Amino acid sequence: MVINAIRGGEPHEEHEFKEEENSEGFKEIGKYLQAPWKEGTWSGRNFSNFRKKAHRFFLHQGYLWKHPKYKMGNPQRVICDQVQREQILKELHDREWAGHRGVWATFSKIKERYWWSGFYNEIKRYVETCPTCQIYSNIKHRDELHPTYSPAIHYKWMVETVAISMGASQKKMLVLAREDLTNQVEGRALRSKTRLVTSQFILKDIL
Repeated sequence: MVINAIRGGEPHEEHEFKEEENSEGFKEIGKYLQAPWKEGTWSGRNFSNFRKKAHRFFLHQGYLWKHPKYKMGNPQRVICDQVQREQILKELHDREWAGHRGVWATFSKIKERYWWSGFYNEIKRYVETCPTCQIYSNIKHRDELHPTYSPAIHYKWMVETVAISMGASQKKMLVLAREDLTNQVEGRALRSKTRLVTSQFILKDIL
């Protein structure tokens, strides 16, 4: 952590911790790292486990960083904001120079600089659902999307149930069915959403 000389008996960090860059759990870690001399204020929690977790990170220029796992590794900037994560994924996977590399290659590039909780799985989902990779890669991670059309009326109905405010009739559920080709809608208020009452609605109102 970059600090100036002690002023008034307390160290002063050169840059203020950017709380808005972090989610709730990491805000607490950043606040602690910024003012560890105020340990007395942290005694109301399981402080021992919290301190062990906090010591995996450090502050630099107001940002939260993760210590490298290995001695010769690089520190990783902690990224909590979802918009920033998507920008990193686009930059290190989608850009021309990035080359739409595979999951492990993209993960290796990102982990050299950045870290967030569960970032391997997020990178994996992003790469495996990339439209460009789906077209040009020989490995198909996900089935391509194919539009489907109903060949005739009543070939396909969409059925779902939603909760509603309970009125004088004491009915608290609403079942709705939509015909796929014509968008015709049928509905009925129900006291519950059991399979029996839903099946009765389909038999009486649709079939």
